Amino acid sequence: MHEPEIRLSPRVVGLALAAAAALLVALSVAGQLYLYLTPRESPWGIVGLVNVDFEMNVPTFFSVLVLLSAAALLAIVALLKRQARAPFVFHWGLLALGMFLIGMDEFTALHEKLSEPLRRLLALETMGLLHYAWVIPGIAVVLVLAALYLRFLLALDRPTRLALIVSAVLYVGGAIGLELIGGRYAEAHGSWNLTYSMITTLEEGLEMAGSILLVHTLLRYLERQYGAVRLRFG
Repeated sequence: MHEPEIRLSPRVVGLALAAAAALLVALSVAGQLYLYLTPRESPWGIVGLVNVDFEMNVPTFFSVLVLLSAAALLAIVALLKRQARAPFVFHWGLLALGMFLIGMDEFTALHEKLSEPLRRLLALETMGLLHYAWVIPGIAVVLVLAALYLRFLLALDRPTRLALIVSAVLYVGGAIGLELIGGRYAEAHGSWNLTYSMITTLEEGLEMAGSILLVHTLLRYLERQYGAVRLRFG
């Protein structure tokens, strides 16, 4: 009896996700240009629906979908490594949990709610680059993970290692790097202007690029390491 199968092409999945992300970013830019450069009353509902910096809209759900897909793929790798009694099972599992939590945070924007309490705790009149104060614990977490995962990265094959590093640089560069720049600009000029909206659009675009590259990298890794993974029910 021929067993049914579902084929996942890393190239096709990666291109489809990249095309969807590019479309969402383009629509967001168009909406922001219309909002800030036209004298007529802007359609806030439509602009907000596609604004990549807003919550609970189309770009948010897309980003959450990609992040949770990455979490699921990481969990699959962790389970396969565990069955094979391979090293670094903990690292794969922790990555899966981390991506799941990042996906949930993307949905709830919990990290943004930390900034105001941290600003009050530091009791500074101006914060500059640290205006969005959640980046302080964020940077600390990134540094700890970088040290924890050094041996893990060195043990990977070169294409996977380089792709994971690039995806991390893209995501962290957007989430924290551009958040620093955006925070400084928002403190000096406010956040309701075209320049700030373009900074946040680039920020979200880099985050999407990093998470999409991660999904593509994990699919390629599964393809090279296992070729096929059988899922049994019952």
